[in-house]
Amino acid sequence: MLRLLRLVNLLLEYKKVIGIKGVINLIYSKVTNKKIKFNILNDQLKHDVTIRIPSSDTWVFKQIFIDEEYKFQINDIPKVIVDAGANVGYASI
Repeated sequence: MLRLLRLVNLLLEYKKVIGIKGVINLIYSKVTNKKIKFNILNDQLKHDVTIRIPSSDTWVFKQIFIDEEYKFQINDIPKVIVDAGANVGYASI
């Protein structure tokens, strides 16, 4: 029962972050044991970004675009942005 509850909570969290399309892709990925790539657009983005399932992309997307953990004010628009992280590169967008 606890395992089922965890699964339901995970699916609900996916739905909050990347919508029903993300949940469907997650289920498909788990059933077929295949990695899935799909595009998502949220209110802060001008263009789609690609999310891989299963991967940490969903949670990195949440940290950056929903929780806004990397949001800060700058006075000048930078000419170059170096994203030296180990994730998918969303922080550079």
